[in-house]
Amino acid sequence: MEGSLVVLLALVCTIRVSADVATQPALVDTLQGSVSGIFEKSTEGRTFESYYGIPYAKPPVGDLRFMAPIPSDTWGGILDGSKLKAACPQMSLEVIMGQMPTVGQVQGDEDCLHLNIFTHKTGKDMANLPVMVWIHGGAYQFGSVGWSPPYVMMNKDIVLVTLQYRLGSLGFLSTEDSLVPGNMGLKDQTLALSWVRQNIHNFGGDPAQVTIFGESAGSASVHMQILTPHSNGLFQRAIMQSGNALCPWAMGDDHLSHAKRLATDLGCPNVEDLQFMIEFLQAIPLNDLIIRTAEHMVHLAFIPNVFGPRVDGDYLPEAPEILLRKGHFKGVDLIAGINSHEGAIFAGEYFGKPDGLSTINDNFAIQAPLSLELREQEDKPVGIARTAFDFYLGFNEKVEQDSADKVVQKYGTVFFLLIRDYLVEGPVRACAHALITHRQVFTEIGSVGSSRQQQWVEADIGSYEWVSHSDDLFYFFEGGDDPMFQMFEQIPMTDADLKIRDQLTTMWYTFAKTGNPTPDKNLGFVWSPTNHNLEYLSVGSPVAMRQDQSREKIHNFWTTLPSRQNNLLNP
Repeated sequence: MEGSLVVLLALVCTIRVSADVATQPALVDTLQGSVSGIFEKSTEGRTFESYYGIPYAKPPVGDLRFMAPIPSDTWGGILDGSKLKAACPQMSLEVIMGQMPTVGQVQGDEDCLHLNIFTHKTGKDMANLPVMVWIHGGAYQFGSVGWSPPYVMMNKDIVLVTLQYRLGSLGFLSTEDSLVPGNMGLKDQTLALSWVRQNIHNFGGDPAQVTIFGESAGSASVHMQILTPHSNGLFQRAIMQSGNALCPWAMGDDHLSHAKRLATDLGCPNVEDLQFMIEFLQAIPLNDLIIRTAEHMVHLAFIPNVFGPRVDGDYLPEAPEILLRKGHFKGVDLIAGINSHEGAIFAGEYFGKPDGLSTINDNFAIQAPLSLELREQEDKPVGIARTAFDFYLGFNEKVEQDSADKVVQKYGTVFFLLIRDYLVEGPVRACAHALITHRQVFTEIGSVGSSRQQQWVEADIGSYEWVSHSDDLFYFFEGGDDPMFQMFEQIPMTDADLKIRDQLTTMWYTFAKTGNPTPDKNLGFVWSPTNHNLEYLSVGSPVAMRQDQSREKIHNFWTTLPSRQNNLLNP
């Protein structure tokens, strides 16, 4: 089948599973050495083999800090793959969201460039199963493989790989030259994919049938892997959930300025000598570096990518918009999409407080562009924000706020849509429109579910009948010991949720295997390729193909704004 793109709007809910099963080692050979694993059971009782903590790169410590990853050395003896390894260094999510002080909250270890492999077939039972490689999200600042336990996905006949990559300043600091070009976190992902291609056949996987998928910054990372020439031949299909490289939060900016500020805050006496500055930062204790990095983010209302990907002329030769416009991307099958209320978690900063909207009103020139992640490189960020707020909220100067409940009822859903459309859906649709002439495009919008992001909104925002950013994770992942992931598992799944979980995971598996999420009518519906009107699959009750003309009006609104992204896409 010719490549296919699927624009997705997913929903979410959850359940908890126990991994208390007998463990027995199963040896697998890799190019670096042998690794033992354990047996575990999926949510439907299927036994599978797990291999945790396989290093794909040398520990990026000392003079390797801020450098491109180097392939792992061989190891002697048998590598113990029975336990999950430490996350890459980061602050806790509560700190990043500004809900906890930074003191004592550093997590992880610099020796973190590991991947985990889960399979049904190894050794004599090897079969060429489709391979699915998950890249976690977290704004390039937090997250780990602990957020993607395998127990749901391993109900399917796949080989699942989850990987870790460097985050924050360790993953994306740059001097904007050859000294530290940046994009270390993306390069980590590429090296992990190269390791998978070289070794996955020993785990029962087909190296010619690899699908990469991710959510949020992980989804944007998937798009970066499609765009970079450095990952050519490493995968054949891709799934992007809630984001891509066109999203305004997907790229960092002012990298050198941020690097100098970080070094200055840590006491560097000379930030003009870049070699000296980098050597100074390489010698700084890890905890100090991570805390200072977090403090650069916490003072802002949203999660900005102070340290994020950059156009370096090599790994990313040009801006993603330009690469997309020129057709410089891999010919891979593709699914991409969003959740129905992506903006809810982001809008919570304003609607979760009695004076939330007055924060925007009283400081519109600062807060409104910030709420839309409009960067300084925009020519007229305040004007763009004013036009958007007028279009969605229907006010020209100030929003009256008699009470939090009244404001939420009147403006909440609309503001969620404003944030969603600009930060996520608009870029996804722009990407889809650009690729229609190159690929078959499938689009999907989810319309049922329960949000697990309510805890980040410090007030009653009313209805729970929306599905926020990252809520779709709980259709694909469940269980495990990560305390942050467990926090979101407190809302039990309904029968309808479980049905959607089965439908989504079946479509993802079938897509990984065939390049088409519904090659037959076994699920009771067919997900048809879309056209330039972006006809989509509505995942609700019932699941059906639909067309929403109102989305075209909104899409046309965003594409006519004089934003930097539109100027790049349509010069």
